[in-house]
Amino acid sequence: RDWVSEGGVLAGNVAIGANPGHRLEAFVRGGDGALWHKWQEKPNGRWKDWVSLGGRFVSNPTVATIRDGRLEVFVTTDDNVLWHIWQKEPGGARGT
Repeated sequence: RDWVSEGGVLAGNVAIGANPGHRLEAFVRGGDGALWHKWQEKPNGRWKDWVSLGGRFVSNPTVATIRDGRLEVFVTTDDNVLWHIWQKEPGGARGT
């Protein structure tokens, strides 16, 4: 297969997590400092467009999979505060 661009203006390394259904989700700090997110529509399928999760961060995101399959993402701000955001249900929308 050939390389495929997923677009975006990225300012750091991408962190990838997998949902219980084996769909991949990508998280990255964008050029605006916000956390950006995109995900596969189905396993090995097309990717949705980038969506901003907001904030202004300085670290690369880290993704953890919680025991029940939900993804949780951790990032830090320039004052060294740790922030995190998580899914309300496995494979579902984010929580706050």
